[in-house]
Amino acid sequence: MDGIRLMAVDKQTGDSVASARLVKAAAIAVVLSLFIVIGTGVQSYVELSMRGQRVDNIFLMVRWRLIWWSAWALLTPFVFEFAWRHPFRRAGWLRIMALLLLGNVVAYSVHVAIQVAAMYLPAYQMVHDSFADAVGHHVAGSLYLNVFIYWAIVLVANALWVYADTQRRALRAANLETQLANARLETLKSQLHPHFLFNTLHGIATLMHRDVDSAERMINQFSGLLRRALDRSDVHEVTLGEELAFLREYLDIEQMRFGNRMEVDIRVPADAEELLVPSFVLQPLVENSLKHGVHADGVPGRIEIVAARNNERLELIVLDDGPGIADPETAAFSGVGLSNLSSRLQRMHGALAELVLENRDTGGLRVTVVLPIRDSSQATAFQPTRTRPATRRLRSTEPIL
Repeated sequence: MDGIRLMAVDKQTGDSVASARLVKAAAIAVVLSLFIVIGTGVQSYVELSMRGQRVDNIFLMVRWRLIWWSAWALLTPFVFEFAWRHPFRRAGWLRIMALLLLGNVVAYSVHVAIQVAAMYLPAYQMVHDSFADAVGHHVAGSLYLNVFIYWAIVLVANALWVYADTQRRALRAANLETQLANARLETLKSQLHPHFLFNTLHGIATLMHRDVDSAERMINQFSGLLRRALDRSDVHEVTLGEELAFLREYLDIEQMRFGNRMEVDIRVPADAEELLVPSFVLQPLVENSLKHGVHADGVPGRIEIVAARNNERLELIVLDDGPGIADPETAAFSGVGLSNLSSRLQRMHGALAELVLENRDTGGLRVTVVLPIRDSSQATAFQPTRTRPATRRLRSTEPIL
């Protein structure tokens, strides 16, 4: 509704504000009235001058036009508001037409009354023989133009009302859709937290049998990590720097679990850390690489986390040197982590986001998340998109998560 410059709009409901309608309609009416008075006055002056007639007092040429159009400048905001409050509708159209016709009679009567009253002002002087003669003259002389102007204002008000109503409905529908999309995102995130919780607790239980002190430290670190995760539970987007800080805490815990069997290399340019990414976008990717990329035979597994700008896109890449995936068509998105992330990308960015899984030629898996570039200044402007689903391209080896 911001496109309707005639009136201020309630951002929550999409309804225009009555006081703003009155003020703007009055301002437009005054400007148009002055334009008509000046234009017609200049035209009359030019015509008289071309005929050789002398004009000593320009005010005498425009005084009746001035009072005529000033009266309509006064009436216009009220006629506009009346028409706005009684727009044309199929239901009850006879009642609406009756009200508008009554409004026409009232506006016409008030306009004639203003003209007649003006004749008693010193600057105008009574030019009719009697009050009755003045009323009859103005009633007959201004009927057509008064009716025309009244219904022109009514039609303009109705056209704007129809447009405003369409925009209002669209705004309300968008608000409902946003609420629904946010509810779905919250559901997806609520699925992620217990998944992350159970996997980490399983790691702690495994470590408990080998190194109690390390398991205790792991529990303490995990409590801090869980607190950070809960603090972000109502946030859909964070900066990449914040996401990396969370990821490093998660990797510290996993490092105690895997020891020297896990090598991690993070390569993210400083200018990319202020860009917005979905909350918890990297953790499920890294968790997947830890599950399938760290070798059970004691050979260190290497995980690389890379961020790069590619034109107007941000690419987040997680690589490992594990066995890759075997049957992506049936199993790749059957687990919670990546299927959850895919759904969230779809809800947030639609076709502008991609989740790409592919086996590397040198062995292992490459997972790429492609996002539209958004900086922290756009955080409050986020609206879940309604475009087609995020692309999921998969090539190669075994169930993910």
